[in-house]
Amino acid sequence: MRLGPPSWWYLVGAGLWTVGLLLAYIVGYTVHTDRMDAAAGYARGDARAAELKVETAGTYVIWMETKVGDPLPRVLRNPLPRLGEVRLTNASGRTVRVRPSTASDYRITMDGATRTGRAVGEARLAPGTYRARVGERGATAIAMGQEPEGKTRVGMVALGGVLALAGVAAWIVTGVLRRAGANRLARSIQAARTGR
Repeated sequence: MRLGPPSWWYLVGAGLWTVGLLLAYIVGYTVHTDRMDAAAGYARGDARAAELKVETAGTYVIWMETKVGDPLPRVLRNPLPRLGEVRLTNASGRTVRVRPSTASDYRITMDGATRTGRAVGEARLAPGTYRARVGERGATAIAMGQEPEGKTRVGMVALGGVLALAGVAAWIVTGVLRRAGANRLARSIQAARTGR
């Protein structure tokens, strides 16, 4: 009598779970390092304004950077999507519409101090020169740049999650089916002893 799936299915479940978690971790770490690398290259200004030369059209984010441990300006305590008092102008002085931003925060070490950048707005920009001025006080610097693309990586993290869940499911199903098989075997042995 068969007791259910072979016990090596536990190894399949454990393997799927391990591969899924490793994939999610590796992709997550890559996204994190890409974000830190991108943040190092953002255009920075002083505590109230920054200028950006756009060579490629796209969505650009405006961040307020604060030193870790300093009190946060009021706007940075708001949840995402966040929109601060931002005035963005092009080279001719025309105002460009700034939308609320859901861009991820970043942490970077510059000039010996660790800073956290939090988005206060974003805008779709064509090539040209732009200047952002932020009304709130309390920032160490204003930074502007493009957030790294992560859509493909989000899919990879999701795949890692699916693999991990499939591993757990394989483990559970194997255990349930083997237990049911063992119970069937025990009942048939019991029936044979009692002569039924």
